[in-house]
Amino acid sequence: MKRFLYIFYFLLLLSGNSLSGQNIKQAYEALQIQDYYKARTIFERQQFKFPVESYYGLSLIHSKNNNPFYNIDLAFSFYKLLKASWDSVQKNPKQQKHNLNYVDKQKISVLKEQIDSIKYHDILINPLITSFEYYLNEYRESRYYPLAMKLRDEMAFEKALEANDIESLQEFMEKYPNANQIEQAQALYDKHVFLKYAKMNSLLYYDTFLLKYPSNPYYRQVLDSVYILSTKNKSIEEFDLFLKKYPDNPNAGVAWEQLYQRSTCSLEKKSFEIFIQKYPYSPMLQKAQYEAMMADIKFYPIRETTSNGGYLWGFADNTGIQRIKPAYDWVEDFSEGLAEIGLNDKSGFIKKNGQIMFIPVFEEVTSWKHGRCIVKISGKWGIIDKLGNYLIDATYDGIELIADSIYCVKSGDKKAMMNFDLKTITTFDMDDIHIFKGDLAIFTKNSKYGFIDKYGKVRIAAKYDYAENFIHNRAIVKYGDYFGLINQNDSIIIPFELTGIGDFSEDYVFSIKDKSVGYYDLSGILVIPFEYEYYPELKLYGNFMEGKAVVRKKGKFGVIDQNGKIVIPFKYTSLTSFKDGIATAKTTNWGFINSANQMIVPFVYNAVASFSEGYARVKKETLWAYIDKEGILKTDFIFESAGDFKNNLAIVQVNGYKALINMEFKYLLTARFDDIEVVDNDIFRISVKNKIAYWSKSRNSLLWSETGFLLNFMDK
Repeated sequence: MKRFLYIFYFLLLLSGNSLSGQNIKQAYEALQIQDYYKARTIFERQQFKFPVESYYGLSLIHSKNNNPFYNIDLAFSFYKLLKASWDSVQKNPKQQKHNLNYVDKQKISVLKEQIDSIKYHDILINPLITSFEYYLNEYRESRYYPLAMKLRDEMAFEKALEANDIESLQEFMEKYPNANQIEQAQALYDKHVFLKYAKMNSLLYYDTFLLKYPSNPYYRQVLDSVYILSTKNKSIEEFDLFLKKYPDNPNAGVAWEQLYQRSTCSLEKKSFEIFIQKYPYSPMLQKAQYEAMMADIKFYPIRETTSNGGYLWGFADNTGIQRIKPAYDWVEDFSEGLAEIGLNDKSGFIKKNGQIMFIPVFEEVTSWKHGRCIVKISGKWGIIDKLGNYLIDATYDGIELIADSIYCVKSGDKKAMMNFDLKTITTFDMDDIHIFKGDLAIFTKNSKYGFIDKYGKVRIAAKYDYAENFIHNRAIVKYGDYFGLINQNDSIIIPFELTGIGDFSEDYVFSIKDKSVGYYDLSGILVIPFEYEYYPELKLYGNFMEGKAVVRKKGKFGVIDQNGKIVIPFKYTSLTSFKDGIATAKTTNWGFINSANQMIVPFVYNAVASFSEGYARVKKETLWAYIDKEGILKTDFIFESAGDFKNNLAIVQVNGYKALINMEFKYLLTARFDDIEVVDNDIFRISVKNKIAYWSKSRNSLLWSETGFLLNFMDK
């Protein structure tokens, strides 16, 4: 009985398998006639017994869009089950219960290609990033994978561009590091990061950027911005702080140069020494040391003759070393560390180290005063500093320095006063403004004279016909045809009844009234009556000097003291003021007297000059000699011209040539020169036949000579 049951079940199993096989066959037959419902039903029932045939059939049904079961994602799911089952069968053929008559490797591959294509093209109908993401995650072996990735990246990048912010670009780069747009995204991201920090234009934000984004391509631009923002006022303090805080900034070199220029712009030795002491580690140290050394050295103009007979000018120092090669049409002496140079009718400025600070572009320049220079360019005047900044733009028709930091500026025919320090300017309604003497300056308006202070306030209205500067709170003015004296409150000190008035000297002022001369004191009291005669040299000798004044009476000259007492009688035909107790006087000829009216040098000379350093020049006929205060001749009458002694030296002329003598009346330079000019206490410029040289008294030798000078000298 038991054996019978076993046989029954075995036959039943065989019949079941046979039936299943018939069902698979029926399913595929139904599939051929597009009876998808029947085929699907059978495949679903048989999927566990015949997974390869069933999954293939189900995937095929769901991949066709001509039936209600079309679902490409479900088709792909059954394909994955099919692929797993197929791979399992290939690894263990014994698992296969029957022949795979309906499925083979090629059919599976074709099915896969169809599903990949359908899914890819379905996504193209309504492309979404999420759809492409799904496709790329599930269909990794699809031949459309690269295209899907490309489209996915393009859409994601376009989305990031639409958002146009740091977060979207960063998300794109993190999610799609292999996208073709990654470089473009990185560039945009870097730019957005830069702009985020740059728009604040704050050192705090820039410092944060430099710390967080050292590889950002805008890193250098931020470093530049840090430099610009740190030094926006271009002050010494800003450059100093910048270099301490950002010593490695690529702009540090420029900052050092700017700090150096501003710290030493006076070009005085002390400024270089302070810089050296404060910044011994500076890359400008050697330059500062050199310029400090040069600041003490005196420079002199030198020249070379050009092939066309002209000259090129440069500079040598006080040892005769050429410091600046002759290359300019003209040069002027150094002033405040700069010298004017000329090229092609234009002026510029050069430093002692040969550095051109201002290329020759100016039509006219003045000398430097207080670190400023008045310049003319394109027909207009302005003011520059030693850093090359226009302190006053070149827009005026004229500028004149009339006091420290105060300028007279001209526009058209009118002038105004500009106070540089106070940044103020008056209206352009004045004809002229004179140089300040003290707190007030003379100005003219409609041909009348008045006074203005340094703040631009008119202190005395323009009502006078003439005016001179205030001295001791007194000013000479003219009202109508007569002169008087006023104070700074415009109160009259001396009434307007004088036809002439002299300078203040020892608290007295000579006054002329109807060609008579008297003296007022500064309080306006007539202390010496109008009893003396006017003479043309009154302005030279009529002022009190050493308590005495030269006056004239009945055509003769004498001397009075400040009490009006006659101390030297009226006996001379000409008389000069006393100097060191000695005056030159003339009867028929010239001689010298002392303050006691004693003759100390006889009246035997055709002409004389006052004593200078103990000696005076005297002339007989056409030649000059020197005498001492005892009247003793120290030289013969051999000089065609003779100068006063200055610093123990005098220039004389013999036989048409200049010479240099000392106070022992010995020749330091013999009479062989066409000209001798004093440059300073030690240096003299000498010339022979239009060739120049420099000679040093202390060295008793030539320091420098122009080519051809020595040859011309030997010819003499």
